[in-house]
Amino acid sequence: MLQDLLIRKNINIRQLSIKSGVGYNYVYKLVKQKSDIGSCGINTAKKLATALDLTLDEFYLEVEESFLHFRSSLHHKIQENDDIAILYILNNDLITSNIQYGNYTKALYALATLDYLCTKNGYELVSDYDKYRTLSLKHSFFPTLLAKDTSNTQKKYIPEFLRYNIYEEDIYDAC
Repeated sequence: MLQDLLIRKNINIRQLSIKSGVGYNYVYKLVKQKSDIGSCGINTAKKLATALDLTLDEFYLEVEESFLHFRSSLHHKIQENDDIAILYILNNDLITSNIQYGNYTKALYALATLDYLCTKNGYELVSDYDKYRTLSLKHSFFPTLLAKDTSNTQKKYIPEFLRYNIYEEDIYDAC
């Protein structure tokens, strides 16, 4: 999480904004998770990483911890039972609430998971989310570092995730 990183680096939002050259309001939204770090442009991410004395890879590893926790929680529900995972997504409003807070990576990941589980189990897709099914992440998103090698044609990415530019291989691998 970016906020935890700032605490460890002993820097506040204003200082990060000044040092990176990234606008205060945007940095504030990223730190407070009102905007998704996954939707942050590569140039902005580089500026933030440099200001925090990190490589771009280190920066993404640090800040994506929040997403990894989200993914892990979801995968544990899936391991319990597909229906439990579907209800977890719906009852916790993981899609709409994350869209509203600008956490598009989490929202689309939850939507892809919901669509995959519904399709797999022969359920109709939840039509409440049709308006979000036209969205896609601007940049390819790899939930795990292992998935990052797209040149490997042996990998089988899940189509429901690819639709949103997310390269996910296995949602049953609770981590």
